[in-house]
Amino acid sequence: MNATMQRSEALERANEIRTRRAGLRRDIKAGDVKVTEILQEPIPSWLRSEPVGRLLKAIPLCGEKRAIATLKSIPIDYWRTVGNLTAREKAGLILRLRERSLDA
Repeated sequence: MNATMQRSEALERANEIRTRRAGLRRDIKAGDVKVTEILQEPIPSWLRSEPVGRLLKAIPLCGEKRAIATLKSIPIDYWRTVGNLTAREKAGLILRLRERSLDA
């Protein structure tokens, strides 16, 4: 396999991942999927490198400021990836989202 083919396959794969993540954020915004549900299940490989803050921003009525405030209260960095969250951080985030009524 030559370098050009490898590059095009990598770009294709990256585009597919971006498309799936954008679809997930649309589903969150529409209320079809809850972030708390995503965090309770095993994280799919295509979602592991997505920043937690971006998922929170997709929640209706949760803009960047509310997402940052929610994450700081745990504390989790806005750009921390979903795949790098520990079980304790996931549990804390789920609890905080429910306390702030952001999982409805």
